[in-house]
Amino acid sequence: MRFIRRLLAVELVAQIALAICALSFALVFVVGGALVTGQNAQDLGVATSALLALAFAVYCTGAVAVIFLGAPLYAILEAKSLATTATSALVGIVPGAILLIVSIASSASLAKITPAYAVIYLACGIPVAWTTHLFRTWNQGEGRAA
Repeated sequence: MRFIRRLLAVELVAQIALAICALSFALVFVVGGALVTGQNAQDLGVATSALLALAFAVYCTGAVAVIFLGAPLYAILEAKSLATTATSALVGIVPGAILLIVSIASSASLAKITPAYAVIYLACGIPVAWTTHLFRTWNQGEGRAA
């Protein structure tokens, strides 16, 4: 029962971290795109819609990886007192690495998965894992979760 409580706490924190990362990721791309294309203030509604749509898409696709892979792995590491910045980074890399391998392997088949998804997972996976680790170890003082 204790591990389930830990897993649920990690899941909650990881979902919050994913939401922060998804909004940040979308903000960088939408604002960067607006600056490069020279959009004016009248296009603010379109840019806001694009930002929310991209953030929602990144969150929804990342939630699957967080729920079934990232949070359980981190909870196991935390339970064994192995949750460090380095191990949390490895947890963040795992979904993107798996997706990259699948995208390369699927390039010869009919069901093509673009490597761009793997890049997004890698770009968001590490910050989500580190944010989760930071939130979970905030008051611990040692840098490890107990």
